[in-house]
Amino acid sequence: MMFKYENLANSKLPTDMRLIDFQVLRVGSPVCDLSYCLYSGASKKVLDNLSAFLKVYYDSFSSFVKSMGSDPEKLFPFSALMDHWKKYSRFGLIVSLTVIKEKLTPSEDVIDLTDALEIDGHILTKQKFDEDGYRKRIRELLLHMCEVDAL
Repeated sequence: MMFKYENLANSKLPTDMRLIDFQVLRVGSPVCDLSYCLYSGASKKVLDNLSAFLKVYYDSFSSFVKSMGSDPEKLFPFSALMDHWKKYSRFGLIVSLTVIKEKLTPSEDVIDLTDALEIDGHILTKQKFDEDGYRKRIRELLLHMCEVDAL
């Protein structure tokens, strides 16, 4: 956590705070984060319009880069984003296999891992979730990955 103090003489009273998480800090393609976000929660309709959503992302990225005085076409052109999507979006697919299962688990069946680890090391295999919904979502994701030539 980082704390901001308006009055350094009174260091017991922060005026703002930010949580910074460096556990998985790494330099990598933005596609890892984008694909994780999209593949773990987007509908088939969104995935069918992937290029439009990536364009919205890229336009926002470009605007920010320009505001910082740089040229987005030199740093990371849209064509590079699309190339990276084919190469790195598998990360989002792999992570989504677990995330989607968790999202399809009814709240009353969510396992408290702090209690579960004391009872059984294989507790996750006993988790109840919407198996048909899971299979449908994973099938849609795999078909999408084939359509965008990312597998």
